[in-house]
Amino acid sequence: MALVSSGQIKFSQIQAEFGGSHPISISEYKRNGTYVYNLGANSDIPTTNSDIQISDFYGAKKCYDAGGSTLYTHSSGYSSVGEGFFRELEAYTVPHCGVYGISGTYVVGSSYPSKCIDVEIWINDTKIIDLYAICDGSFHTISSGYNTNTTLLQAGDKIRLMGYVWGNFGSDRFESSSLTVQAY
Repeated sequence: MALVSSGQIKFSQIQAEFGGSHPISISEYKRNGTYVYNLGANSDIPTTNSDIQISDFYGAKKCYDAGGSTLYTHSSGYSSVGEGFFRELEAYTVPHCGVYGISGTYVVGSSYPSKCIDVEIWINDTKIIDLYAICDGSFHTISSGYNTNTTLLQAGDKIRLMGYVWGNFGSDRFESSSLTVQAY
């Protein structure tokens, strides 16, 4: 949510929007600093402490708001041959802080089924969603889609579709995969 575009702005409102420490200091809030991202809405905020004024914060905001636009979509064909390796099938690095939805598809083993299959969504080095997992000794073929709830991410966060197949003596594979990232 953006700060007001006219009228009075208090230090406490700036801190509520961007975060920060106590006591509040205007020098914490330079653009491209710790708390204020380089977004169009923040273009009036200086990048140095010497010129910052409260009036620079009219309409400023913490995060990107794209209103449902798709920022990234990518599909891959045949990938990930081999036994027992977790692989990054698709990846996207988030350009701005914001709320994002993640969706896509994956096909495992339409020609070469596998005994163990694991498909996950990761943000940076943390698994956030286990899309599909099975390891029961019998051969499987999977074709599925996914659509996550919206997630608040920071600039530089990496969204990864990860996959693991095992059990068909080197013929295991993801036949295809896709990743779409949409900003809300």
